[in-house]
Amino acid sequence: MRPFIEFDPDVDAGYIRLTTAQVQSSEEIAPGVVLDFDKENQLVGVEVLSVHRQMDSDIKMLPQEIQDYIVLLRNSVLQEQLLS
Repeated sequence: MRPFIEFDPDVDAGYIRLTTAQVQSSEEIAPGVVLDFDKENQLVGVEVLSVHRQMDSDIKMLPQEIQDYIVLLRNSVLQEQLLS
């Protein structure tokens, strides 16, 4: 499945869904960054709160895969804003 990106500008929150699996558990790995896992502990999605306020220095402390998803989310949000 190709990542599906949702963004709510009213609360500046984004979600990247990676699979169609049902979420069984969640873990906040950094302030405003929550990972969702399925029953086999595989990553289902990444929620980012305060997308525009996430600092690059904070993101760099996260695993590379998660950094990449956050950058994907930011770029998607910026592109949508430019096209609006």
